[in-house]
Amino acid sequence: MRTGIYLSVELAPGEAPDARYETLLAHAALADELGVDGILVEEAHGDPARPAPSPQTFLSALAAVTKVARLGPAGKVLPLDHPIRVAEDFAVVDLQSNGRLLFCVGAGDCPETFRAYGVPFEERWARFEEALDLVRHAWTADAFSYGGHFYRFPVDAGLGSDGPFSPAPPPTPYTVPWKRAGQKAHGLPVLPKPIQSPHPPIWIQGADEQAAAFAARHGFAFLPPALVSTRRAEALLSAYRRSLGEAGRDPREVEVPLIRQVFVVEDQEAARRAEQAFKALYVRAASDGRLARSEGRPVGEETLDWRQLRAEHVILGGVEEVASELRSLGARLGIRWVFCQMAVSGLSPEDVAASLRLFEGEVWSRLQG
Repeated sequence: MRTGIYLSVELAPGEAPDARYETLLAHAALADELGVDGILVEEAHGDPARPAPSPQTFLSALAAVTKVARLGPAGKVLPLDHPIRVAEDFAVVDLQSNGRLLFCVGAGDCPETFRAYGVPFEERWARFEEALDLVRHAWTADAFSYGGHFYRFPVDAGLGSDGPFSPAPPPTPYTVPWKRAGQKAHGLPVLPKPIQSPHPPIWIQGADEQAAAFAARHGFAFLPPALVSTRRAEALLSAYRRSLGEAGRDPREVEVPLIRQVFVVEDQEAARRAEQAFKALYVRAASDGRLARSEGRPVGEETLDWRQLRAEHVILGGVEEVASELRSLGARLGIRWVFCQMAVSGLSPEDVAASLRLFEGEVWSRLQG
């Protein structure tokens, strides 16, 4: 099982955004030094407590303080940005990280955010599929034009009759690029290209079976939401595997990642502090709608009972207890990559660092065994 960390830019009361980002950068640098395989970061808009609107900017900073771990968003909400700009920004992240980008994207699930951006929420899946198609072409094609229903590149590209993508033929008679000033461009290149060929690995994050089926049809990995319960994750991953079979794909060809709230402690006092922090996280997620969107249904007060959180969401305890729970989770869900959310608002950097050292130093070896 591969290991990683998940970073949520969630502020503690009175905490400034710049201080939170500095804390998370230090956490990521330590995780990379200790040998985690990947680091995922959230995207959030319009929430004063979660100022995380630009994962690509954060990932560029992470690329500078890490050397080995793969880096990616979880997930980038494609319908809210122009896909050409997304392709350009994340290609730069891949270059800055020397080919470590994991391109984890989603269609989005928050109607209020779409309303604020002026993007029809009911169009999110159609926009998402076209945007991802355009990003892939931008990374793998030379000069081209793209005439889709939602996105045109260049802006005057016509709606394609045989498909939106059209590779641009060389001009006739051929003119070297530096002598083409004033000529009408029928296609443009998107630069730079990523280091990874043909492009960085693509993962799909989503909270419903539609996202799972889309990922399976295209042979992409599927990542459930960060706060999903084990029961809901099991249902989503089962739907994903069924769709893989219907598409004639071998499940061994794809990664099976999952984000969990994980904390390793050595004493009861540290366990008490962690319990308070994780309970507060889920109370906030229930109040702002994140938890209900993750579960695909309304959630009641019973969901926030600590025994229920421990049973379905949070893995907390000593080295042996955490390792045992993760082994059981891996066997039950068939996951091959667990991203641990440890740096939760309300926990000190010292507590988080101690948990991370115990996890990578002690739990990891037990998971491999």
